[in-house]
Amino acid sequence: MPAPLRAVWLTNTSGLTLDGGSISVIDGNAFAGEGLIESFKPGERRLLSYAADQGVLVSAKMDSAPGRVLRIRARDGFVVQQTEDRASWSYTARSEESTPVTLIVEHRQRPGWTLAGGQVPAESTPDAHRFRVVVPPGKEATLTVREVRTGETRVSVSDFMDVQVSPLTVAGASSDSLQRALAPLLAKRSALAAIERQLHALDSQRQTIVADQQRLRENMKALRGSAEEKQLLQRYTRQLDEQEDKLEALRKEIADTTKQRETAQEELNLLIGSFAYES
Repeated sequence: MPAPLRAVWLTNTSGLTLDGGSISVIDGNAFAGEGLIESFKPGERRLLSYAADQGVLVSAKMDSAPGRVLRIRARDGFVVQQTEDRASWSYTARSEESTPVTLIVEHRQRPGWTLAGGQVPAESTPDAHRFRVVVPPGKEATLTVREVRTGETRVSVSDFMDVQVSPLTVAGASSDSLQRALAPLLAKRSALAAIERQLHALDSQRQTIVADQQRLRENMKALRGSAEEKQLLQRYTRQLDEQEDKLEALRKEIADTTKQRETAQEELNLLIGSFAYES
């Protein structure tokens, strides 16, 4: 990090608005440095930096924890997951000065992040929180700033059931009660999937028979005028009759299975719409 800056806090007690410009700082009858300041309203407080401080070294390090799920609730067909991210910043300062140094740490504010509880900065601006740290002479002092960010994810129950629940346990939410609550929905969806597979198999059988009938009819056309025509026509006709009987049975089974699917889908929709959960 760049060397910290020497600075002073100024408060405008003049009752007048002071124009912006450069300010020279005198310390112990000696020139200490100069800085720039914007226009200064009555009663306003500003931190003015005026020179680099080579006697203090500061390093910063950020540690972030994996996000975790704080709360899961479901209602009206939607699941809302409330999550929390945590991060901490460690500012370590070492002073080579012979007297204690008061260090003002400007911790930049990040969109969506707030300070964790129990931390009170000396002051806050729209861009940063300012913390006061006293560094003993020839020693180190560390300031830890903890931040949290909360968010919500809203998904439909149908989409949520497609997500693996196990990662929620890793993220901080127990999956046992959630699995139990979802069990009736998952069972109904599994039953619906079985009906869908049955329908697919029945339709495949129907398509196979229709294709075979088409082949038989083409063969019957090709027989005209041949010596085997009568015998083969009789055989092909029997096969077509048998296939028509199978098709009729398949059509009825497909119609019945389609009704089962519609009923199962309606039941699943009702379960999804009435699903309620909170952890």
